[in-house]
Amino acid sequence: MIPGFGKQSISIGSAAKNDIRLGGPGVNAEHARIERRGGALVFINLGGGATRVDGKALGAGEEH
Repeated sequence: MIPGFGKQSISIGSAAKNDIRLGGPGVNAEHARIERRGGALVFINLGGGATRVDGKALGAGEEH
């Protein structure tokens, strides 16, 4: 479970169904997801706009 959410994953994007809603240019309806895998959290870019982690651009489907 992800602390504070009580779920195995959290969705991020501009659509109302997301756990974390973000607005603004470049934010897709279903932008990204954070999943709990074993003892780690994994960020998955779902093809959202300019998604960067530690300054590195992530392409659609890439994980960090």
